[in-house]
Amino acid sequence: RVYTTADISSWYRSIATATNELFEDLAVMQSLKATPAEFGLRVRTSPGMMVTSQAKMRNGLRRKVSYSNSRPEVTTFDRDALVRESCLKAAAELVDALGPLGDTDNGFGVKWTDVSSELIMDHLLGLAEKRLYQRSRSFVPKYLAEYIKGANEVDGLTSWTVVLKSSSRKGAQFWQVGSRKVGLAERKEDAFSDLHTYSTKSLIGSSDESLDLTEDQKKNARIQQGGGEPYGSFFRLQRPRTNGLLIIQPLRSLETDLDLSVEQVGGGLPFIGYCLSLPKDPAAPDVTYIVNNIFDQGPSTIYE
Repeated sequence: RVYTTADISSWYRSIATATNELFEDLAVMQSLKATPAEFGLRVRTSPGMMVTSQAKMRNGLRRKVSYSNSRPEVTTFDRDALVRESCLKAAAELVDALGPLGDTDNGFGVKWTDVSSELIMDHLLGLAEKRLYQRSRSFVPKYLAEYIKGANEVDGLTSWTVVLKSSSRKGAQFWQVGSRKVGLAERKEDAFSDLHTYSTKSLIGSSDESLDLTEDQKKNARIQQGGGEPYGSFFRLQRPRTNGLLIIQPLRSLETDLDLSVEQVGGGLPFIGYCLSLPKDPAAPDVTYIVNNIFDQGPSTIYE
């Protein structure tokens, strides 16, 4: 066993994620028969590499992140019942704002197309103003809204698809999110979970990033992969730079060794997860964020 701090463990996970992304980029480059100079291969400063949670960020050093060709998602949730109630209310407001026209034919939930970027930005800024998802490292509502705004200025991310996922699992618990009732997904808690937070390794499946793609685009992704089922990077490369995908995933936790289930903590309310699948866009600007030296101060816990 290795005894270490939660921060160091989280950094290691971020580094491992960045390494996996690099290997994915190498596989895509190979499938395209491109050179590193042509493909723009890089170990990027990604949103997943933020050194600490937003709750610990104050004045400090400036860093830049690129959301181009990325999948920022919520994998760490606050167990507090009031926070979860606010997240559920915010998601319900977005669902109601999207209106009654949803596509439910494919069994994955509800899908809205041709959603304006203004509605997406307003929702993200609302999450930021309410200080929700403060514990998330890669899904940072304020920075994502800034990225979308910057992309809009160069005609990127102007049209969105929004998917409210619903679990078709037998025995799934159903919950009302605005005007829609959806089945809750279940995700096992990982080692980063504790009395205050619920963490899981991944929010969505590898095929979910194709929910807004045409059959031809999915076929091209399979061809580029060289056969087999493509995954995120291949799907994102098929998405036009004008199009973004937002997935809302209501979920509950599975009991782990911590013996903390949704029913025991937080009044039984579901967690509301978000995932964005963003196309490759060299024209989109980076987002600047600020970190301090909290990671040099050893273990600490701040709850706000």
